[in-house]
Amino acid sequence: MDWHVAFKGNYIAAAEIGDKKPTITISKVGIVKMEKDDGRTKDGLVVHMQGTDRGWVLCKTNAICLAALFGNETDAWVGKRVVLYSTLVQFGKDKVPGIRILGSPDIEATMSIEVKLPKKKARAVTLQKTNGKAEAKSPQAHLIDDAGAAQPPLDDTREPGSEG
Repeated sequence: MDWHVAFKGNYIAAAEIGDKKPTITISKVGIVKMEKDDGRTKDGLVVHMQGTDRGWVLCKTNAICLAALFGNETDAWVGKRVVLYSTLVQFGKDKVPGIRILGSPDIEATMSIEVKLPKKKARAVTLQKTNGKAEAKSPQAHLIDDAGAAQPPLDDTREPGSEG
């Protein structure tokens, strides 16, 4: 067990997902004030999931993926299911565990999109049509159920800096 799992906060962490691919259902999306390590605050986009009061803080890559799946209007994301996975992401000079989107059972077909972040090269991301059979029923279940989708890449160095 990763020791981070013992210290759960208001938001889910990649360590809780581990090697599973949970399917979550979006219950609401909102903007929250997030305090940075230096005491300053910034707005963060948070997805809330059915079955838990905890949220999932989106990085820009995940927000772009959700918009590609369900449209730019976050209200349209409510009720949609997505499959998550944990992988290593570039965060500054380090690689750290991060949450990424494998796909959704609520899309018609697998799709490829281009993710372009400021000061970064554009890269292709594949969002899979998943089977959705292992939808989570509780906050703990969504972090241990397998969504039955293809295995994601083991190493994802998508975005350096604070977008991890």
